Amino acid sequence: MFTWNGTRFLGEAEGKDTKAINVDKISQLERNLSEDFARDEVTEYARAILFGNAFRLQELSTRGDFFTVKCVSTAIRIKAALVRTPDLFFVARYVKEGGDTAFGAKCIEVIAAAEGAVVVFPTVPSEKAEVVVDTKQSEAQGGAAGVSL
Repeated sequence: MFTWNGTRFLGEAEGKDTKAINVDKISQLERNLSEDFARDEVTEYARAILFGNAFRLQELSTRGDFFTVKCVSTAIRIKAALVRTPDLFFVARYVKEGGDTAFGAKCIEVIAAAEGAVVVFPTVPSEKAEVVVDTKQSEAQGGAAGVSL
């Protein structure tokens, strides 16, 4: 649970050695959102974020879709942001090492704006990373290509 610019966020993290993050984890996130909302002092649902590290025993370049079709479908319904943790790693390392808080704020803004989609972070300014379009994830999301570093 964290707050940014007055918005409350509730996140779940899941890693899978040899497969994609499935509907079980996002269902748990949905239950946690409901339990949080049930508290007397809470008047609005928190924004949901699912952090996923799928196929973590494989090289990053050989990994498949990070989230199953059912997981993506549920994310769309509850307007949850889906974050691929390797993508988050690159932007977090850049912000931590370089102190570029403006870039960090942009990254948080894209997480906040991702409602039912895989988060596409801005390109890290100091790295000349190849941009890879994730067409498999695109098909699961109805055509919106996910882009990662």
